Amino acid sequence: MVPTTQSLAATTEQQTLNVPVQYDLVPPALRGLRVRVHTNNKWNKLSEEASKINSQSILITSEQEKAKYQELITKFDGAQIDYDIEDETGRPQARGHAFSEKFVNGGLNDFAYKKAGLADLRSYYGKTALSLKGLGATSGAATGSTVGPLGTAVGALVGMVGGTVVGSHFDEAQRDMKKWISKGSSKGGCRVTATDEFPIASLGSQKQTNIRKL
Repeated sequence: MVPTTQSLAATTEQQTLNVPVQYDLVPPALRGLRVRVHTNNKWNKLSEEASKINSQSILITSEQEKAKYQELITKFDGAQIDYDIEDETGRPQARGHAFSEKFVNGGLNDFAYKKAGLADLRSYYGKTALSLKGLGATSGAATGSTVGPLGTAVGALVGMVGGTVVGSHFDEAQRDMKKWISKGSSKGGCRVTATDEFPIASLGSQKQTNIRKL
């Protein structure tokens, strides 16, 4: 069964409108671009639960918080968000999503479906890594909800592991995206977990692949 999706437009111009939920679905690493997002029901539920954890962070220990984020990622396995990035005219760069982000068996998978998406994902990884370096070992309290500075997915991983560790993995992912591009591939992606990062050949993959032309 194909999950139902929710399509929301979010651009820098909308920042002044009274639509905070729509705007906050776009991670800061993609802000400044014209982005349309599509989320499935699991992603929406994950966002709601992450916000609850965020609001409770001052009342629980860091270990309890980490456990809650671990439970959240397991509970909403398959949560997915798709990013359509438009050019300056407001039209998609090419047909289809630029890239998608999905929780798969405890890890966060990102996959780009076209050459423009590869560059977008490379930039996304780099900017996210830079933001995480500023957080250091900070827990998910600052990042775990849709209103956090890094968005739900990355925030949940930070809440479970810590910013320093996850940040290094996103640095590695950015380097892998550069390799996908240098190989002349039209698509490609990476998987980030609490302990590892490696390239993948499809959005749902849990298996490391050789970077090549796809």
